[in-house]
Amino acid sequence: MGEQVQRALPQAHVVKTLNMVSVHQMINPPFKGGEPDMFVCGNNAGAKDQTTQLLLELGWRRVTDLGGIAEARMAGPLVLLWVRYGLKYNTWDHAIQFVYV
Repeated sequence: MGEQVQRALPQAHVVKTLNMVSVHQMINPPFKGGEPDMFVCGNNAGAKDQTTQLLLELGWRRVTDLGGIAEARMAGPLVLLWVRYGLKYNTWDHAIQFVYV
C-alpha cells in the first residue's frame, strides 16, 4: 500500500512504519523479551528522519531504515507473520525482534 499511496500522491512524503504491532504497543512498547525492531521505509530522507525521531519519542529504541518506499512490499508481509503468531498462540502482545550477531 505504501507504494500505491506514494503513486496516488506523488508530492507527499510517504513513510511506512508501525505495521507489525498492535495499537496498544505503538506508544511506550512494553516488551518483556527485549527490544523489538521497528522499520521505516520511504523515498524522502527528511520524512524518514522525522518519523524515526517520532518513533524514538514513542519509546522505540531499535529503528531500522529499510530504504525507499518500494521496500514497503517487504515490510507489509511482516504483519501477516505477526497475525499468524497471534492466532496460533492467542496472544497480541508480541513483536518481531531480530538478533544481530
